[in-house]
Amino acid sequence: ICCPLDCDGEESEICAWLQVVHDLDEQALHSALQRSVSILGLEQFILQRMIPFVELLGSEWRNGTLQIFEEHFATINLIDFLSGLWHSINKYNRGEKVILAGLPNESHTLGLHFTACFLVLQGYRVIFLGVNTPYKEVVHCYHRTKSEILVFSISVTYDMGEALEYLLALQENISLAHKIIIGGRGAPKTLPRMMNCSNLSDLILLLNQPMS
Repeated sequence: ICCPLDCDGEESEICAWLQVVHDLDEQALHSALQRSVSILGLEQFILQRMIPFVELLGSEWRNGTLQIFEEHFATINLIDFLSGLWHSINKYNRGEKVILAGLPNESHTLGLHFTACFLVLQGYRVIFLGVNTPYKEVVHCYHRTKSEILVFSISVTYDMGEALEYLLALQENISLAHKIIIGGRGAPKTLPRMMNCSNLSDLILLLNQPMS
């Protein structure tokens, strides 16, 4: 099996992970991920390793060199690993509460876990609702927790019309003083009152930006 990357330097590590996925070796994958995050730290681990690796998996799947069961194996293990990392920090955080959710019929979860990692590193308390969360349930959670920040991840495959309908209904029920941040390649770009996040690095800037 040939990796399409150059496989020198940093890319050699990602190529090795791809081979582990083909081997369906859960222990080896978790060990490799743990070594990498221990060296790079969580933020750079996400930016320098996880995002390129997920992009590689997508490319391999589209090229037909990664089978569906291999992609599912990789995704489940990556989510398990990332979830353990951010949960271990989140349970000690006492900062501002942030609701993190995905829209109904959204099938991609990794973006939410990447975002959770960045949020907990900044001291926020993440209230993780996951994907397939109806907007009314988000509103109920918002009132119950008194959260002032809501963050949504929308994948590129999500229907734009459905995303717009959901977000417009949501903002009608959220105070003007509170932030709604939307990110992911499927996020609408021009919704009023919504802060569009083009990448994870921009997320921290938006969190610190006052409402206009």
